[in-house]
Amino acid sequence: VFNSFYVNGSLKGYYNMVERHREPFFRSLHSNDDGAQWDVLQYEGNDNIAEGDKTAWDDMIRRLNAPTNIQNWDKVLEVADVENMANYYLLNIYGATWDWPHNNWVAAKERSAEGRYRLYVWDAEGAMNNAGNRPVSQEMIRTYILGTSTGQNGQTGTRGELRDLWRGLTRWEEFRLLFADQIQKHLFNGGILDDRDQLNSHIRNRFDGLKNEFEDLLRLIENQAVNTGKVLRWINPAIGRRRYLFGPVREDFRDNDLWPEIAPPAFSQFGGSVSEGYPLLITNENTMLYYTTDGSDPRILGGAPNPDAISQTGGLQEEMLIEEGSIWKHNAIDGDLGTEWRLLGYDDSEWQSGSAPLGYGKIASGGVTVEIETEVNRSPPRQSTSYFRKTFEIDDSAAYLSLSANLLVDGGIVIFVNGMEAFRGSNLPSQTDYSTVPTSDTDDGNEADYRAYPIDPNLLVSGSNIIVIELHNSPGNSDMVLDIGLSGKRAANGNLPFFVNEPVTVKARSFENGKWSAITSSRFTVDSVPATPQNLAIAEILYNPIGANQAEIEAGFDDGDFFEFIRLENFSRENIDLSSVRLTDGIIFDFSESFIRVLGPGEKLLLVKSIDAFRLRFGTDFDGLIAGEYSGQLSNGGEQLRMIGQEDLVIHEFAYDNSSPWPDLADLDGHSLQIIDRREDHGDPANWKISSSQGGSPGGRLDFASWQAVVFSEADLLNPAISGENADPDGDGWSNFFEFSLGSLPRDSGSSPGELASEIKEIDGESYLTVTVTRGPGERAVRIVAQVSDDLSGWTDEGVLVLPEAMSEDGSVTSTYRHPLSIGNGEAYLRLKAISE
Repeated sequence: VFNSFYVNGSLKGYYNMVERHREPFFRSLHSNDDGAQWDVLQYEGNDNIAEGDKTAWDDMIRRLNAPTNIQNWDKVLEVADVENMANYYLLNIYGATWDWPHNNWVAAKERSAEGRYRLYVWDAEGAMNNAGNRPVSQEMIRTYILGTSTGQNGQTGTRGELRDLWRGLTRWEEFRLLFADQIQKHLFNGGILDDRDQLNSHIRNRFDGLKNEFEDLLRLIENQAVNTGKVLRWINPAIGRRRYLFGPVREDFRDNDLWPEIAPPAFSQFGGSVSEGYPLLITNENTMLYYTTDGSDPRILGGAPNPDAISQTGGLQEEMLIEEGSIWKHNAIDGDLGTEWRLLGYDDSEWQSGSAPLGYGKIASGGVTVEIETEVNRSPPRQSTSYFRKTFEIDDSAAYLSLSANLLVDGGIVIFVNGMEAFRGSNLPSQTDYSTVPTSDTDDGNEADYRAYPIDPNLLVSGSNIIVIELHNSPGNSDMVLDIGLSGKRAANGNLPFFVNEPVTVKARSFENGKWSAITSSRFTVDSVPATPQNLAIAEILYNPIGANQAEIEAGFDDGDFFEFIRLENFSRENIDLSSVRLTDGIIFDFSESFIRVLGPGEKLLLVKSIDAFRLRFGTDFDGLIAGEYSGQLSNGGEQLRMIGQEDLVIHEFAYDNSSPWPDLADLDGHSLQIIDRREDHGDPANWKISSSQGGSPGGRLDFASWQAVVFSEADLLNPAISGENADPDGDGWSNFFEFSLGSLPRDSGSSPGELASEIKEIDGESYLTVTVTRGPGERAVRIVAQVSDDLSGWTDEGVLVLPEAMSEDGSVTSTYRHPLSIGNGEAYLRLKAISE
């Protein structure tokens, strides 16, 4: 929580208020028991007990130092959240956190049979060389965690709880492989610490967001600019932190047996939405691989292959698609060719042909001389841009996992594959035309050597392909050369694709000589889209349920807050991929680990405080809607909620309240907030209403089709004259859809809709036309709107005023709609319209 601090209107500072890591914090984050007690440790030494005692900690250390067998590892898992611990150490090692591990750490465990110790990042402003003296090259594991070597100023980690914990954990092969799994998850495949593509990395995007948020304030208060150099150096793949963790300078992870020699498998697409029947290729470096599609690990505890895993060779085979020295077509006519020449169907029959290397002049560097096979553009006046074309054949474009262009080039090169740009030399600007000349002779400073560059394999098509090259060169330059070899890697014989036909999690490991790689795991959905404000709504918030009854208390749920829930809805016509959606403020929930990760059109789901408590109160009918339990709890006094999605983009962020202008629930304990229009601003209090009954509507609103299935027989459903929207089977003058909308029965003429009346009301001394309607209990997927007209032909809801609603004890709701103009200002008509949602 960030706060600006003013004194008498003068800005004095900007503060980040942080809750202390003590029992109240941990209860709100983890516990279902408001009275739960916690052991909390911080800093090293005997006086580091913040709350509770060290009995459980010492017991955990004893278990970690027991003989390493499966039975004893199970005992470790009873008291330690080892995945949390792996991630904690990994983050601090990556960031080379200063003033750590002897200081600035917190460990906590609930004092219960289910409690497990976890580690929490605290006061880590010294990470990434932001403070202190730990540079990007800092070795952390042996110097500061294990304490077997000396760091700056003689500091070592020769004592302390985090050293003891690390030594105990890393005795176990299970933990070392788990640590490798977290490396693979977070530092590769677009993970949160994957900085190989610095510009598009999560770290860079987050840093840029923070910079934009705070740089004006920093300049105003401190007259300083944001220092971007340290972070950008840290995440620079050429000079940054990775070079010391994975090589080439050092291999800190592998040197400490935390990163296996066997490379993890690669996927032809790393998760996300695919079309039905997508052939997923799983490959590795010519070893066996095992994969599962049920969410289980291909390796079981102890190291044996999972009997349910699929095994196959994972090897790749390399194919030359274009050999170096091949024959190319080249254009000998001066002038700009535009863009049509890049396409397969372009007529190049008048072009000349020749073997590569093509060019002119003397090409030599580093003791290597290149012989020009075909002279191109030698005679003055030389062309500013030379054009080259070549076709090649592909049997199955989907089989290729990678492409590599091996380039020999002197000049500025742009490569197009099937009309799409595939590569551009760094010595050319992003936009070029015929007259553009390169900023230097070569991309890499060496004109006589070949250098490989990756090409996107998705540019290939099955059948005939066309690769074209425009080579820019100053007309006065003394030389120019071009040669290219194009190779592709595809799955070897015996490596069969897995066809994705439904949402699935695929987990794979490489296996060789009894050793396993880190796991590659990804979630796939079929024909889905990311969550956005335009398709996903927070539809209901039950933040203050009624208190527990005696049966609930006896079951261990002695507070109404156990029965909280939030309902989400997909109001679009497409499947939503929820795997990147997280709630990060108010309550904490990550859909990447939820029971429900895809939400179909019109579908809904529930996030609950406690599954057991929810089932006890609401029954088991909603089990299929529950996505999981969230951490924290919803404040009865209102609070900020924040939901983010792909690339951390905000989906919804708003603060609800329990009093005006929000719907006032002060005297309506147990009722929920329900959104009115899912497409509109969630932060607008006028877009929320009070549920018609206690407990809200966890199953969501009743739609017309579901209502039909309840009130009509199977035979009636086949006859639209009885069950159709406009039918009136009981002859009472009300259509089925209107009876559904207002909560009456369509086969009982005595069960007409509730109060529906128009009258003239005196309001503030003026007379107005009004219509009053009563809707029966329950929530329906229908919206009642009032519309006005002055001629019975054109209707609008603009200006219609909705008077305060009245709620009856049975849950029915009475609403009155008022014409915007008082009587006496011309003809006025007012009508109600029921609209399906």
